[in-house]
Amino acid sequence: MVDEALKEVAAKALGESGVDSSDEQSLISLIDAGEHLKLVYYATLLLRDVGTAAAIPCLKKALAYPKQDIKIAALCTIADIAKESESDFYREKLTDGSFREKWAALYSLERYGDASAIGSVGDRLKKLLRKTHRNEWGCNTEIVLATKYLARFSTNPDATVCLSLVSEKWETLKPPEQDALKDIIARSSAKSGDKSA
Repeated sequence: MVDEALKEVAAKALGESGVDSSDEQSLISLIDAGEHLKLVYYATLLLRDVGTAAAIPCLKKALAYPKQDIKIAALCTIADIAKESESDFYREKLTDGSFREKWAALYSLERYGDASAIGSVGDRLKKLLRKTHRNEWGCNTEIVLATKYLARFSTNPDATVCLSLVSEKWETLKPPEQDALKDIIARSSAKSGDKSA
């Protein structure tokens, strides 16, 4: 979800550059040209509202641009447009060693991923739980997104094992992570008979 104030800033900047921010093809052309990266970023954000499947190829191209904010916006926009139909692509991005924007891949999987990514998300969660210093995005950290995704498949044994690990590592989670996950972990712990959470 893109903040309304940011959308207004984006639309104004694009309008000042002669780009119709409500026209999908104009936004696609701007992204494809890739000349002004700030405008490319704005175009990727605004495609969430006006984009269709026709925008997916240019958004995938934008994942190769050097700016992290463009990559994150592009993958999240692909997810908001394509939803479940690109689940395999989100999983590929999560496991792609050259794609560093794992948060965006987890965001996409948490919202629209199917069960085929349980192993990949579980592996990422285990890696994150071993780290002592993690990047944070407010309360939607990678740990929160991965745990929410796995909770959707709590009847799957692999997902259950990973949810148990979160419960075991509870004290290492940051307070915003604990707040975001306390109900999910309590439910999964009750299902598995674990009373530690």
